[in-house]
Amino acid sequence: MYRSLFHKRWLIVAVLFFTSLFVARVPLKAELWLISAVAIFLFATPVFVAAWQWLGRLRGSVLLTALGLYAFIFETIAIKTGFPYGNFVYNDLLGPKLLDAAPVTVLLAWTPLILGVIYLVQHISSIYARAVLATILLVVTDIVLDPAAVHVGFWFWDTPGFYYGVPLVNFLGWVVSGSIGISGVLMAQHYFKFPALPPLFALNLSFIIAFWASVNLWAGQYVPAVIGLIVLIYIAKKLPTEAVSKL
Repeated sequence: MYRSLFHKRWLIVAVLFFTSLFVARVPLKAELWLISAVAIFLFATPVFVAAWQWLGRLRGSVLLTALGLYAFIFETIAIKTGFPYGNFVYNDLLGPKLLDAAPVTVLLAWTPLILGVIYLVQHISSIYARAVLATILLVVTDIVLDPAAVHVGFWFWDTPGFYYGVPLVNFLGWVVSGSIGISGVLMAQHYFKFPALPPLFALNLSFIIAFWASVNLWAGQYVPAVIGLIVLIYIAKKLPTEAVSKL
């Protein structure tokens, strides 16, 4: 099944491109939050499969759970305090909120991004260089995602920023949260001698980027759309043909 994702990746990207038109142009209603939740689950499913193939069911599940909880706790603290992303709130479009802060779907939404960018830098020998470059790639990914999410209405800031409603402090916050999460994964990989990450992580990241870049395009937000296209090309170059056998 997942080998077919690789072979049909450009067909999937095309489907995501056209389905994103609905998301960009049709106002979403809070009572239909389950649709958004299912979409996030579908984007996360390949990551579960890749993690189990990479580390086995037990260790893979432990890693995914740890990353999910880290993301949720960090988001909750950020919403309650305004640090490090600025003062922002989630709408009800992503499902019920826990602790009146972040929706439960946060447990799934952030992890695919982290593991995707780590795959892209794993060829670098220095663990410190990997951490820095992966953090930069994660922030670039957010430069694509956040404007689209704000346009759709998933979340918003008390004081909208200059970049399609996103303030600069948000991206600085992603440097903080991203560097911590990425460093944690890299240190665990080094300490426990984890093998190389499978390319399914990067393939799944490409689907996420394709979808949100397309939402930006349909919304007339051309800067993040173009950046998303560049990231897609970059990821494609990191997925050699022989990766099919390793998916």
